[in-house]
Amino acid sequence: MDSCLYLSSTSVFQGSQLRPVENGSSLDLSCASIVTNSGREDFSKSVAGQKFDTALSYADAPGHHSSTMISQIASCLRPGGSVKVTEPQTAASETGAALRKAMLLAGLTDIAVDTIAHSAVMATGRKPAWETGASMALPRKATAAKPQSAAPAKSAWSLAPDDEDVELLDDSELLTEEDLQRPSVPSVGDCSTGATKKACANCTCGRAEEEAQGIKASLTADMLDNPQSACGSCGLGDAFRCSTCPYRGLPKFEMGQKVELPSDFLTADA
Repeated sequence: MDSCLYLSSTSVFQGSQLRPVENGSSLDLSCASIVTNSGREDFSKSVAGQKFDTALSYADAPGHHSSTMISQIASCLRPGGSVKVTEPQTAASETGAALRKAMLLAGLTDIAVDTIAHSAVMATGRKPAWETGASMALPRKATAAKPQSAAPAKSAWSLAPDDEDVELLDDSELLTEEDLQRPSVPSVGDCSTGATKKACANCTCGRAEEEAQGIKASLTADMLDNPQSACGSCGLGDAFRCSTCPYRGLPKFEMGQKVELPSDFLTADA
């Protein structure tokens, strides 16, 4: 006969308590383990190491079978074992819904709830037919036959056999005479930038003469009306002018065009 675990919320076990849960089956105490005061948290320790085929639990108050308690009961069952619990029904008739939810949260399946005699509710469930942590290899999907390998990709510049008559264009023919000429690089003297630079060989800004005299080149009216620069940097601003450039402090200007001074150029800062 299948082994059975009988649980009672009372301190004294009475066979009549489990008759509604037993549901007409014969009560064989020789194959059963009985646990009283099942509401205590560690009731499962009294049957530790044992596995049962069926668990029948009786409670004398509604709300006794929580999801935690039903989980402990299920832990004492073999895979596929059944659980039957009964407890009084509340006035609001919420006992059945609460038992169904508790069994569902405990991981039981095939849950059924019925109202039995004496205004009690019985709920049944079944433990899944596998243990926690069990593993199973998934069936492999049949591999489809590999398609025939496609022809290797052709090179981007390869020609088909019937395209051998195509005449390729020589890219050198796209160049003009001007493209073939070496670009002329403007000569930039040492006047370009820096305090330690010297005047270039063809200096026209007056730096060479002033350096010979050891003084900074002075700015003349002609240099303002028709500014010129051999280094090409005098008109770009102070960031590009040498330390002795006569144009230092003036705004940027275009070569050959009169240097326009702002109206407040000579006004002292307050």
